[in-house]
Amino acid sequence: MSRKPKALIKQLKRGKRGWSMTLPEDVGTCLGKRIDVSVRSALPPRGGEPPLTEREVELLDTILTNLQKLAARAQKAWEEYGGYGALDDEDRIRRPRIWIDRERQAGKSAGVWTMVIEIAGSDYGWHVEFVRTRFKEIWGGD
Repeated sequence: MSRKPKALIKQLKRGKRGWSMTLPEDVGTCLGKRIDVSVRSALPPRGGEPPLTEREVELLDTILTNLQKLAARAQKAWEEYGGYGALDDEDRIRRPRIWIDRERQAGKSAGVWTMVIEIAGSDYGWHVEFVRTRFKEIWGGD
């Protein structure tokens, strides 16, 4: 990766539902698409989204440092789970998304994150879960 993870993390934009950005293509792709990043709470907190925690920044740094390997592992898990063969002819894959659920970062689930691969125009997606850099499981659903 030609860009430093910490510099990329500083480019995350704060929104109503968390922090997000689309990574540059040279940082890494999954299924041939650029990757979105989303760090968010299930429910938007009063007063707006708080700053990223040290734990969240450290997890993002780990993910971005290892993104090419992690994206390849997510793609492999998705293909083993059915991949393109599970899609109908008219289905298109939306841009894959790294999703860090802020509530899960507190306590026993610290380090858990998901690469979400969704069908465009649908709520259906495959959730490829990791604990830091270790693949955990994949599941599909709404």
